[in-house]
Amino acid sequence: MFGAMAPSMLRYLRPYFGEINVPSMRYCILTAEASPVDLLKEWSGCISNAELYGFYGPTEATIYCTYYKFNKEVANKQLNGMVSIGRAMNGLSAVIVDEEKNILKANEKGELWISGDQLTPGYWNNPEKNKESFFELKINGAPVRFYKTGDLCYIDDDGDIMYSGRLDFQAKIQGYRVELSEIEHHAREFIKGKNAIAVAFENKTGNTEIALFVEGELADTAALSAFLKSKMPYYMIPAKIITKEVFPLNTNGKTDRSMLKKLIPV
Repeated sequence: MFGAMAPSMLRYLRPYFGEINVPSMRYCILTAEASPVDLLKEWSGCISNAELYGFYGPTEATIYCTYYKFNKEVANKQLNGMVSIGRAMNGLSAVIVDEEKNILKANEKGELWISGDQLTPGYWNNPEKNKESFFELKINGAPVRFYKTGDLCYIDDDGDIMYSGRLDFQAKIQGYRVELSEIEHHAREFIKGKNAIAVAFENKTGNTEIALFVEGELADTAALSAFLKSKMPYYMIPAKIITKEVFPLNTNGKTDRSMLKKLIPV
């Protein structure tokens, strides 16, 4: 038996993990968004005989282009609580690029670019978007066509890609660049595995602030705020903490951040 789903869908099953046992499953793939290591660890107990993988890939690379095999017995590579997205599949390559389109060295954070034969020729009748999304870089003296994923990553010393979030999920708060994934990581630590999403928004005075959404009930928002203050600098502390019983999902099965943003009281 084979199964594939997004982690957001798996979260809906979490209350029933104690009742789920699928020994006949042989392979399970988590895809479409970053996979929380604690969620995968719990889920692996429900599929005791299955190999569990995290797959990554944008549609422009015809869906899958990197993979990471989750190890049920030892610690897995993670960044901000999210499992590594692994390394490029056969026939593809991945590089990390800075804002000047220079390929970065190991452990240097930048944008993930993907190349390979399965890369799409481009967007239909949309030359402007093609120009923004596809570039050529010289690799060993030869031009290679790449797709800009928009994902903030670095490649570690072993060659595994560590995912830090979307470039457009960064925010500038009081002059500081903030990665929302770091806020989410510390929030999930406090709320014991529940889902948390940080969203940047513009307040009434035109300044950027952070709203933190917590899925399900939260007895004490003040305690969560105090915990975050013990972990992060003041400018990363959410101005609003909002609970929502169930997060909305988009058509790809991912948490719909744009819908959450509309729920922020300004």
